[in-house]
Amino acid sequence: MLAWEDCNMGSYLEVCGWSGCEKIPVTVIGETASEFRIEAVETTFLPGRGTFKKGQPVYVPKAAVTLDGGETRLPLASG
Repeated sequence: MLAWEDCNMGSYLEVCGWSGCEKIPVTVIGETASEFRIEAVETTFLPGRGTFKKGQPVYVPKAAVTLDGGETRLPLASG
């Protein structure tokens, strides 16, 4: 099973809006059945959610996150 620390180099959140798509670097810190809990690597703006500050945790759909290996999801954490 992969450790969260192994998947955080190069993970990013893909946000698409009327002006195009943007890849925001993030750190994955947890997950639920349908969402990842992430922290921003740098302060940025999320459409519909406002400012996403560096280190601020937020839940996002798993489909919006690409992990460093190109996978879009991890197995659910056990325990």
